[in-house]
Amino acid sequence: MIPVLRRLTFKLRSVANIVEELEAIGSPSEAKTFLILMRVHCRGDMFIFAREVFDEMGLRPTVEIWRILIAVLCQAGNVPLGFGLFGKIIDSGSLPTVVTYTFLIKGLLKARMLSEAIGVWDIMVIASVAVDRRLTALDTKLY
Repeated sequence: MIPVLRRLTFKLRSVANIVEELEAIGSPSEAKTFLILMRVHCRGDMFIFAREVFDEMGLRPTVEIWRILIAVLCQAGNVPLGFGLFGKIIDSGSLPTVVTYTFLIKGLLKARMLSEAIGVWDIMVIASVAVDRRLTALDTKLY
């Protein structure tokens, strides 16, 4: 799917044009359409277009959208961008889920961004987010 989307992206030159093309063939532009586009762009190392998808959505990002984007960015190795989006979640007043914290902390540790991982952990503790088993195991790596 990534090669197809890559060709489509370069042919149509923008996410807005891709959405128009999808609507022209009868595929409505729903949140899940944007999430699929965002996920495939991230996995294909086309982060500029993933950001354009995010901006083009015209929807208020939900906690689920934030989580998916941060998870995909961290898994694709673009942890600094995922970490930057975490700041936007906090600024928007949304409350990240334990799954978001897990992906981000794991990504930060893998990227050797220890002080940032500790900062995210501290934010999570202050916010009284219930820690699951996976994060409990990470606690020993942080301190």
